[in-house]
Amino acid sequence: DESREPDCLKSMNFAVMGLGNRQYVNFNSVGKAIDKQLELLGATRVYERGEGDDDQNIEEDFEQWKENGLWPALLKALGKGDRQGKEEGLETAEVALSRLTLQVKMAENIKELPVDPLVQVGGADIIGKWYFQAAQAPVVLCEELRQKPNLEAGKTTKHLEFDIKQMPGVSWRTADNLEVLPQNPEDVVEWFAERLKVHDQLEHYMTFARQNTTKPVKKPFPAPCKVQTALSIYCDLCALPQRSIAKRFAPLVQDEADREALFALVQDREAYQVLMDGRLTLKDLLCADLSETKE
Repeated sequence: DESREPDCLKSMNFAVMGLGNRQYVNFNSVGKAIDKQLELLGATRVYERGEGDDDQNIEEDFEQWKENGLWPALLKALGKGDRQGKEEGLETAEVALSRLTLQVKMAENIKELPVDPLVQVGGADIIGKWYFQAAQAPVVLCEELRQKPNLEAGKTTKHLEFDIKQMPGVSWRTADNLEVLPQNPEDVVEWFAERLKVHDQLEHYMTFARQNTTKPVKKPFPAPCKVQTALSIYCDLCALPQRSIAKRFAPLVQDEADREALFALVQDREAYQVLMDGRLTLKDLLCADLSETKE
């Protein structure tokens, strides 16, 4: 906008993290344009622009951008450059639990569950929001397209057809995107139910209530619902969690050697990426003897 004065944003500090997909010709063009224009209008860039690539691992791109110096740059911009950036040491379980703003409440009868109007719908993150818009549709056709598929190696390509005739609110046009929310295998659900000590409560109901906060909090997925539904549909029990999420698990590991080993593992970006590339599952991680990974 040529009507803007060149220094109209001179009192502003900024840092830009752009998101995109390298498959598109205008990859990260919005982030690049905003970064350039803010500088032209007099704003001060306090940290180099980051680029997230959804064709690879966009969450890890953000984690790397953040860990390469975002917090020290922000401290310096706030006039606190003489202070050291916060050490990301292993916090205690008590501190980790104090950060949680939701707790699970369970009851045999759904009417016995508490209702907190400040626990709101919508999804707590970019993935969870899809649960509130999703509809269950039957798969009417599933065909393997590869001549020599290898399921264990992840080398399989499926042609799927869904029946949405009974879903007037769901429409489809050519080139639309489809977000598929698969159901966890029954044996995996059973394993986690045993580990969480809720195996005999799978038909009970659960919901969320606030803790450690007086502010509104969004539900991570639709609730109230049955515990079976939560573990089968809403919790990703198969994939290895992103490194940033795995970091939150570390303080809660009871065995001291395993706790320190897991923390060391998630601090090593390259090592953790090797595990993700190897299609390790959350169950695999929980069953592993992590103390053997320490050098």
